[in-house]
Amino acid sequence: MATRMIVYAYTEEFAALCRFYEEALGVKGEALGPSWCAFSTGPGRFALHRQNSADPQRIETFRLDFVVDELEDAIARCAAAGARVTRGVQDEAYGRSAILHDPEGREFTLIEEDPLRSSVVRQELEAGRDRAARVTAARQEGVKGSGPLSLLSSTAFSATARAASSIVA
Repeated sequence: MATRMIVYAYTEEFAALCRFYEEALGVKGEALGPSWCAFSTGPGRFALHRQNSADPQRIETFRLDFVVDELEDAIARCAAAGARVTRGVQDEAYGRSAILHDPEGREFTLIEEDPLRSSVVRQELEAGRDRAARVTAARQEGVKGSGPLSLLSSTAFSATARAASSIVA
């Protein structure tokens, strides 16, 4: 069973790209030998592998997405390190993103996730809305509720249910 993932890229400009990603990501690269530099980016790793002229590997196109806390700050940091911004900030279903290219022309995306747009949060809100509907129905039938929701007044409860519904919708 796989426990984590490492994504790596071959590069002709090993030292320069190691410096670029250290500056752009704000993460110190860990040299694991003369041809490998890894960057811990949360539960996963991104690494660079020095191109070996005796056995050259194809530098294939692939996509790198880095989740960041503050999109504008990350874009500024990457641009200062030498990245080229090719698509500025755009709203997405999951939050906001921007597309950049590293100094070798490799495309990568910076993503700022919005927890209210996340499917996990949506599922939790939908479950809360369903429970709210059951409690409302029980109140209309004259059944006393129990637990924290029963402490809410009918007005406050209805307003909370409407707010949750508008976020999920």
